[in-house]
Amino acid sequence: SKVKAEVKAESEAKKETVKEAHIVDKSWTFTASSTFYSQSADKAFDGDIKTFWHSSYEAANGQVVSKAPYPHYIDVDFGKMLDVAGIIYTPRPDNEAGRFFGYTVYGSDDGTNFNEIKSGKCDYSKGVVPQIINFDEKVSVKVLRIETNEAGGDYGTAAEISILKEKVKVEESKSAEKEEGVLVREASWKIEASSTFYSQVAANAFDGNEKT
Repeated sequence: SKVKAEVKAESEAKKETVKEAHIVDKSWTFTASSTFYSQSADKAFDGDIKTFWHSSYEAANGQVVSKAPYPHYIDVDFGKMLDVAGIIYTPRPDNEAGRFFGYTVYGSDDGTNFNEIKSGKCDYSKGVVPQIINFDEKVSVKVLRIETNEAGGDYGTAAEISILKEKVKVEESKSAEKEEGVLVREASWKIEASSTFYSQVAANAFDGNEKT
């Protein structure tokens, strides 16, 4: 069936991604700009899409009262210089909160001084899919920083991040069928509601995912 074919194609794409990525080394260390309890930076590198890093916030009586400020980021310290060709950022699939809309990737050889490598916007026009970010050229870095100043609900989250040793070929695919005359959501849109029940935020009505 069409559904089975799509699932198979998605599975094959994931295998391709793994082939192009560095294997996570036990010597790597992960830190974040902030962390919400046990949802620490290492959760974005554990191979489990159901676990994720989440930036810090405080809630009382079912309402969020404060959030860690931008920028939200994860630092990956390889412990040595490593050649990196790009990253793949996989957003959490269950909720738009913290989903990166814009990103900037930095590199450092000492963990203190960082230089920008690549910046841009994430594209969710075809659904909540992994964002392949190929660098313009391969770089050698000790520490890689993946940062956002533009994310869902002003949080920061990442379900999985893959570090690429080679660029991943991005093939042009047919755009999903959309009703004629309907605008595709842009990252610059601000979406709010009269009230919100926990993480069931207004932006979920515009994320292209019928399950949220």
